[in-house]
Amino acid sequence: MDITLFNHPELYKALCNIDDTIDCRVYLHRAAYKYLYLDGFYRTKKGLKNILMDVKKAIRLYQKSKYSINIDVSKLGAEVLNQLLNIGLKASSNYVIRMYQLAAEVYAELGDYDNSLNMYKKFYYLANKVAVSKELQDKSEAIVYSFRGYSIHPIEDLINNEITCVHPSKMNDPFDSIASYLSDQKKLERRCSKKKHVKPQSDCFKHFTIRSFFANRETYSDDDNILFNKLMWSHYADSHKGFCVKYRIKNTAFKQFDDSNEVFTRLVPVKYSSEEISIFETLNTNTSFAMKNSVWYPESEVRFVHFSRDCDEDHSPIMLNKNITIEEVIFGLNCSKDAKRTIDSILKGKCKLSEIYNEEEKDIYSLKKRDYSSI
Repeated sequence: MDITLFNHPELYKALCNIDDTIDCRVYLHRAAYKYLYLDGFYRTKKGLKNILMDVKKAIRLYQKSKYSINIDVSKLGAEVLNQLLNIGLKASSNYVIRMYQLAAEVYAELGDYDNSLNMYKKFYYLANKVAVSKELQDKSEAIVYSFRGYSIHPIEDLINNEITCVHPSKMNDPFDSIASYLSDQKKLERRCSKKKHVKPQSDCFKHFTIRSFFANRETYSDDDNILFNKLMWSHYADSHKGFCVKYRIKNTAFKQFDDSNEVFTRLVPVKYSSEEISIFETLNTNTSFAMKNSVWYPESEVRFVHFSRDCDEDHSPIMLNKNITIEEVIFGLNCSKDAKRTIDSILKGKCKLSEIYNEEEKDIYSLKKRDYSSI
């Protein structure tokens, strides 16, 4: 938690005299200051329960107002209100949702794992309610490509009409997701002075999954040059024996949130960086699930980041719909006839089928695409 947000002792003293207000920030700031800066009584079980009481009041007020912030000047008083505004604690959900992060830590200190985990889930769900990436903001849709080996999970995706996201720990690169790497329980224990909250926080990251695609990130339109990239076929499609799925994603699916079930899916362009990243780096799930070392820059990757409150499995499905559709399936150069026939029978004409070939007489390295015919 960014403790500098709450390091205002004079404001804390003023807020201690307010017992009746509809402004959730009063209770949040008061609880946070006690937890972060006051010792003695507030390190005891009774003191932690006192802090938790303020946090619960803040959460109740926030939820009652349907996740907006009410300001009651008559109860706060203009001077206290001005102090809140002057130090930047404005009507910002990005600030207020920290009450869930604080609640998660306090519950953990009290030995309540279940409530701590639930508060972390709420915090990370709300923390990801950010604007669509600037790179995508003016796009009405995005064409993305997914290279797949011919195996059980990719075929099940076609059968079930879904896209399967996987936990980053199952990716072939251990650094594929900085968030996953840094949220490992042992690494969190090295980073944090307090330890009791580490397990529920680490376990919360089991609810995140990702799915990688490749795109022309200048236009986000059709680009067959992606299909002629031999490295993609070799690395991601089982040495050209697999296939590639071309998806069309409407901008309404760039950011999808289901508040009742606390499920979200965001389309996020990967940021490539050559900067050093320490194990003590601050965790920001808005960006760190789509951050990779610059050696991967040529891939031009974009990915779905998916979160589900009730699913902590390694695989999590996203159903295709009118906003996420399969436009084309392209068979690799070495894709077998049996594999092609199987996929053709699964799709039953739902999308275009093509295949990659090369003109050996001209250039064995040159890949081209043609329509697939089962005849």
